Amino acid sequence: MIKEVIKNIFEKLLYIKAEITWKRHINKVYRHLGIKNSDLDTDLITKHQQYWGQLKRKVNPKWFRVYSHITENFDIHYVPENIYFNIIEEKLNNRKHALAFGDKNFYEVFYDNKDIFPESIIRNIDGVFYDHAYNLLTLDDNRLKQYLSKYQKILIKPSADSGGGKKIQLFFNKNNNFTDNQNHNLTVDYLHIHYKDNYVIQNYIRQSEFLAQFNSSSVNTIRIFTYRSVVTDEVIPLHAVLRIGKEGNYIDDQNVGGVACRINEDSTLNDFATNYFGEKFFEFNRIVFSQVKTFPLLKEMKQLTIQLARKNIHSRVMGFDFTINFENNIKLIEINHLWTGINFFQMNGSTVFGKYTDEVIEFCSSNKKGLN
Repeated sequence: MIKEVIKNIFEKLLYIKAEITWKRHINKVYRHLGIKNSDLDTDLITKHQQYWGQLKRKVNPKWFRVYSHITENFDIHYVPENIYFNIIEEKLNNRKHALAFGDKNFYEVFYDNKDIFPESIIRNIDGVFYDHAYNLLTLDDNRLKQYLSKYQKILIKPSADSGGGKKIQLFFNKNNNFTDNQNHNLTVDYLHIHYKDNYVIQNYIRQSEFLAQFNSSSVNTIRIFTYRSVVTDEVIPLHAVLRIGKEGNYIDDQNVGGVACRINEDSTLNDFATNYFGEKFFEFNRIVFSQVKTFPLLKEMKQLTIQLARKNIHSRVMGFDFTINFENNIKLIEINHLWTGINFFQMNGSTVFGKYTDEVIEFCSSNKKGLN
């Protein structure tokens, strides 16, 4: 009984902390875009609040104002970000299983399509080193150099929770010594100090010419968002966006200056992209989006997401991060079960769930504890 009370208090505190975080975020975006409270029809705001009020939460009108201001699409189905993360994702995905299924060191064990993932060279799982095939390694600095000697660039990533480019580092081979842009040498001690455990060292992916035109310094990725219907159990790829890094950066995330551009159903690009603050760019890194030809391999990527999402029975909403390598092969960099951003899509003119929004609200309203 006492444990249950403590658990409930802890969950409530986490909820309050998250609400404060999302409120600060939308206030920052709101101010940055210079939106005035009088910019939108109050009847529309009321309808939006009533619609999402079905989930028994107070609805901050600033979310609707921001999405409508950017896209000029006045759709009450826009999901407030705090409601998505604190209610919808929590009820559609089992967070207890999400960390395990989202672990990059788990992908090749769980999925059959092993060749679609980046080449993993060294893995650290709970403090123990393994090679790409999960054979035990005893690692010192000399052995580390031996394992990495044939590679020119490598990336080190946390095996879980690397969203937003968190703790992802790029190292270059300079005379068989790997150093980063700050001239830090890669050693076993460096790995222990900066990563401790649960990370992966991967070969850097050389991207296709098509993707490199947007920014050659970053591996630009395609985020595809899937939803497994609570009514039919069908997996539907709802959205695709191209994420482009800021020139000079090796990460494409919006929080380090990147932008996201919607890929339409016909594989053409939207005529604008947006950054973290919702600013619109019709041109980025000297590329005019309206002049870009049809995006390649989108259909194949969507088919892959359907196959992979079906295996993840504990998650109904997922984000898949793809790229295309220099041989024009699809590579799947990351599978996101938690904190799968929605501003990519809504700031580019699409509501998260579209025609499935009513069924999502009904499910979340009638399932108090969700899947956890």
